[in-house]
Amino acid sequence: MVTDWRLPAGFMPQPGKSPLSYHHNPERWRLEDSGEYCRLKCAARGQEFVLDLEQYPGVSEWLLTPGLLS
Repeated sequence: MVTDWRLPAGFMPQPGKSPLSYHHNPERWRLEDSGEYCRLKCAARGQEFVLDLEQYPGVSEWLLTPGLLS
């Protein structure tokens, strides 16, 4: 099963940086026209994905959004 995730553009894989775990295939990623968000055809692995926030510091602020993880 593959799902379509809409994430802040800060999640988009960058050259020389490790992408979200299990999502190394660039064909799964697409930046929306606005440049504010990206789309990910998410691997059906569960919810144990890992992202190195030192390599993607812009994602940290989004994770602190009130109510996001409740």
